[in-house]
Amino acid sequence: MNAAGQRVYDQNPVRGIRFRKPDASSVRPDGVRHNTNYVSNSRDMKRELEAFDSMVRTDSDAIHELYLLDGTLIRRFVPTGVSFP
Repeated sequence: MNAAGQRVYDQNPVRGIRFRKPDASSVRPDGVRHNTNYVSNSRDMKRELEAFDSMVRTDSDAIHELYLLDGTLIRRFVPTGVSFP
């Protein structure tokens, strides 16, 4: 969902999937969305990375993070102009 509460779709879908939902999503006090995903199947990392890239394309104003279930960070996207510790 975008800031207006409308569902957004990937304009360049991978394998025909146009909509992806994060495992966890929150809004920071400064209004920036923060989406977190966890790798559900480490044997299919390519699919997990494709899903991550798709979510970044559809919500490029949000912070996105992808983690292994043990808490290891795989990839992070922080939009230009957004501070992140």
